Amino acid sequence: MTTIIKLKKKGVSGSDPSPGDLVHGELAINFADGKLYYKNSSNVIAQFLDSGQTVNMIDSNYINDRINSNYLDSAETINLVDSAYVNARLDDTLFLDSAEAISLVDSAYVNARLDTSLFLDSAEAIALVDSAYVNARLDTTSFLDSAETIALIDSAYVNARLDDTLFLDSAEAHNILDSMFGNLDQHLIPITNEAFDLGDSARRFRDLYLSGTSVTFGNIVMSEHNGAARFTNHTTGAEVKVDVSNVNTHLIDSSIILGLIDSAYVDPLVESLGYRDSAQIVNIITANYINDRINQNYLNSAETISIIDSAYVNARLNTTSFLDSAEAIQLVDSSYVNARLDTTSFLDSGEAVALIDSAYVQARQLNFDQLLDSAEATNLIDSSYIQARTRIGLDNIDFGSKTITYSNVYSALSDLPSASTYHGMFAHVHATGRGYFAHGGNWIPLANQSELFSGAWADITSKPTTIAGYGITDAFSGAYADLTGKPSLAFLDSALTTQLIDSAYVQLRQAAGGATFGLAGNTGTHTFNTATETLTFLGTTGQINAGIAANNVTLELDPNINSIVSIAFEGDSANAHEIKLQATNPTADRTINLPDATGHLPVFATASPAAITDGTSGQALVTDGNGQLSFTTISGGGGGSAITVQDEGNSLSTGATTLNFVGSGVAASGTGGTKTITISGGGGGGSANVNTDVVVNTFNGDSATTAFTLSSEPTTDQNVFVTINGVSQHVDAYSVAGTTLTLSAAPENGDVIETRVVRSTNVELRDHKDYIYQPNPASLVFSGSDINGDVLSYDVDKLEVFFNGSRLTPTLDYTATNGTSITILADYNADSNDTVVISSFSKASLVDIGLTPGSATIGTAATQYVADTYSATTHRTSKFLIELAIDSDNKYHATEVLLTHNGTTVFMSQYGHVTSDSSLGEFDADINSGNVRLLVTPSLNNTTIKTQRITIGA
Repeated sequence: MTTIIKLKKKGVSGSDPSPGDLVHGELAINFADGKLYYKNSSNVIAQFLDSGQTVNMIDSNYINDRINSNYLDSAETINLVDSAYVNARLDDTLFLDSAEAISLVDSAYVNARLDTSLFLDSAEAIALVDSAYVNARLDTTSFLDSAETIALIDSAYVNARLDDTLFLDSAEAHNILDSMFGNLDQHLIPITNEAFDLGDSARRFRDLYLSGTSVTFGNIVMSEHNGAARFTNHTTGAEVKVDVSNVNTHLIDSSIILGLIDSAYVDPLVESLGYRDSAQIVNIITANYINDRINQNYLNSAETISIIDSAYVNARLNTTSFLDSAEAIQLVDSSYVNARLDTTSFLDSGEAVALIDSAYVQARQLNFDQLLDSAEATNLIDSSYIQARTRIGLDNIDFGSKTITYSNVYSALSDLPSASTYHGMFAHVHATGRGYFAHGGNWIPLANQSELFSGAWADITSKPTTIAGYGITDAFSGAYADLTGKPSLAFLDSALTTQLIDSAYVQLRQAAGGATFGLAGNTGTHTFNTATETLTFLGTTGQINAGIAANNVTLELDPNINSIVSIAFEGDSANAHEIKLQATNPTADRTINLPDATGHLPVFATASPAAITDGTSGQALVTDGNGQLSFTTISGGGGGSAITVQDEGNSLSTGATTLNFVGSGVAASGTGGTKTITISGGGGGGSANVNTDVVVNTFNGDSATTAFTLSSEPTTDQNVFVTINGVSQHVDAYSVAGTTLTLSAAPENGDVIETRVVRSTNVELRDHKDYIYQPNPASLVFSGSDINGDVLSYDVDKLEVFFNGSRLTPTLDYTATNGTSITILADYNADSNDTVVISSFSKASLVDIGLTPGSATIGTAATQYVADTYSATTHRTSKFLIELAIDSDNKYHATEVLLTHNGTTVFMSQYGHVTSDSSLGEFDADINSGNVRLLVTPSLNNTTIKTQRITIGA
């Protein structure tokens, strides 16, 4: 529940407490006056004022009386806080310099903030800024007019700057034009109707050769008809034929034509057609003619200039969206322009002057009525125009015996274009020094000359020094006995003899009708007919010996049976259940004598065995220390204890019947005759710093499988215990790689294989942590950093909360549900005068430090050993501490190796190289069958290899 603190109080206005009414640290309140009282160190009653009293007391007179004369007035402040004062305190990181501003305020930035309604588009600007508008604002003193320019840039000026190597002279130009027009393969059609001439009055073509039969002059067509020229008017259909005789007899020269077709002849025709010459048009379309037809709603340039003045523009200007002229001039300076200038796209003034000299101009000077302006030329010669004439991108281009020289260099791999779009493209990347070609959506690197194999065996590096290094695991040992398929030399072995002397062989050589002989056995006798029956001897040399002497066949077990792994004893029926006596990978010669002369089983080799008969219920089998066993009753109390509990050798109990285990880590289980005491941690109320668990797996043998997958990866071979049918296997009988357990021999069908993987994990404990809060502003919710900068963190239901020293009750006084904040349930907020302490008690957590010890290996010189291995899917990065030692020669070699992998390739670095004499080996790593392997190749024999590994999970 909420704790309520009540103060001494009065409700009478003007009634103040006396010093005797309060003790130090005690408060009193007069709720009529709104005053809070306390006793100060001088034993005088002092009071706190509320906000209203404070406002009334601290008026302008109160403040002026207390103002220090050292304060600055506005004028002094302005003088003090000048630009130097501001710049000295300016945080440059908050503003953009010119380069950053240029990068930020680009065209996209400006366009995004541009109010287009305040500006004129190109059409409106053209209509507004006409010649009158421009001339009215033109400062003619700043540039040259056409006459001054012509006078300045004369032929001498141009020739002095002309680079003759950049242009064609007239002969070269004629050659090019001849080749161009001599190779026309399409119609020669002007881009605009009735706009261009073929030659002019000063420059004419000499002869015109046509293979057709007609030439069109406007509406008149001249054609050839039966050897005569025929003129046809397309409009009227009228025809005039001129043959050779007419031409010869009616020759009309230019003077006759001029005399006929004079103004008197033309004017009536012009009038009838409504045509007017230029003088008539000028006389008709006068200023009054134009002004009469101008819509009175239009403004001329002067009126427009008068209306759209600076006030007009500023009234509609959104200054927050763009820069004014001063700001624009300051921003768009030469650095701004140069940063965006593509100098490769145009000529500077020097290059332009050098290029356009008088010869250049004169060679291109034509009748300007026949030329295209820049806009028309741009529209005409577009990318389609160029592509249609170069055929680039349309057809395969055959350059014949000519060569193409070009640069195709990219700075980095990331600069290469899409390999899918430019399939087949070749390029050079400067950063890698390689050539690449695009294929299959990827850029394929080309090998440098230095990386190509010369073909010489001596140039191959890191060649294996053993046959196994080449991956050959079944090489010939050198022993004749290890050869298979050997031909018989001077004798047949038992297998070849059996194969040769089969039943057919015997039957062909026996007497007709066949002889018989008696076959003795434990189950009776049998008459064996060699003509119809086959006798086969099965077994392995060293197990069953067969012999034939004096027509008698003998079979007997060898006195010393070799190569038998197990002996199975069948029950009363032939089924899948047997009792098997099995020997598993003996490490030395052992002899068991079964039985002795008395028929007893010897147990000890140091004393003669004695017959042991079964004892009575509750007795135990004990030894007398001399090899004699007997059943003995173990007393349970009264006269003495069978179990003595001691502390450092001092007996703690001599006749007790109860043994108590004390500690939070002790648990007892079992309800029958067997009780189990489990101790999981240290005693004395403490906590262990190591947690150990055991993972058990069970498998069944099938006489073929040797590799079994464990559910938990052991750190070394010594961290897994293997039993087969309950018999513990020696560590040399199996190996571990990651989670794969491999036995040296396949367990037989029905065998039960059990593995126990022991894992130990450090336990991280954390004592309680106090978080202290004095809230300002006042609050009831506490989270984040406390007054010491510690960020609140707790386990739910594992904390205590104290308010000004009083412990709060969970759910009643506070809630804490998310691990990072708590809420106090109170009627008023806590403020900076209050202290809230939150004590967090953390649970124990397991820490995987990834530290794995390696086993020692005795290595042979120049032989590569797998010093350690782990699963590539479980761990990504590892660090090895490696020691190579030859103790007999006092030679030692220590180093560290750091490696990581990408699933297929291992990347490693060796460092911290320390030797007492010379290097004792080389180190490498790879991934084999999904496991990372640390490989060590000793330089000398009898080198001991030890490792310690730290790993990080994948």
